[in-house]
Amino acid sequence: MEAPTKGTFRMAEREFPRVTWFKDPGLRKTYICLMFVVLTSATNGYDGSMVNGLQSLDVWQDYFHHPDGALIGLFSAIMSVGSIVALPVTPYIADILGRKMGILIGCIIM
Repeated sequence: MEAPTKGTFRMAEREFPRVTWFKDPGLRKTYICLMFVVLTSATNGYDGSMVNGLQSLDVWQDYFHHPDGALIGLFSAIMSVGSIVALPVTPYIADILGRKMGILIGCIIM
C-alpha cells in the first residue's frame, strides 16, 4: 500500500484532503451549530435529573398535592412528551427554513 499524497489522508482505500476545521467556513458553522445541539442534550439530561430529584422533597410533594401513579410518571416524562408533540412540526420547519435554522429555533425555545 502506498503512502497518501501530501496534504491528504487515506481511508477505505480512498484519499481525502486534510482540512483544518477552523479554516473552513462551512465546518466552522457546522461545529457552532453542533455546540448548541450538545448544549440542548445536556440541558435535557439535567432537567430530567432535577425533576426526578425534586419528587423526593416534601415541599414538592405538598405543592403538587402528593401525586402518585400515572401523574408522577407524567411529571417525569413531560419533557419527552414535548419532543413527541414537536415531531410532526419538525420536518416542515426543516424543509422550509433549513436544518440549521430549525436547530437554532429549537435551541431558542429550550
